[in-house]
Amino acid sequence: MTFGERLKQIRTDKGMRTEFLARKIGICRPLVYKYEMDVQYPTLKRFGKICKALKMTPEEFMKGVEL
Repeated sequence: MTFGERLKQIRTDKGMRTEFLARKIGICRPLVYKYEMDVQYPTLKRFGKICKALKMTPEEFMKGVEL
């Protein structure tokens, strides 16, 4: 599973819309789409904000992600 697939899976499992996640981490919605499509990846700081918004640790998030 890619980073983007994992992000989309967690976000949808939590019933969170892309727009809501973008607002919570302070970015625009198209950037979340780029993350989910593996076109672009977040900085470590932004990754931390994503994990916080999804209420999980970075380790929990990365389970199953192929590096």
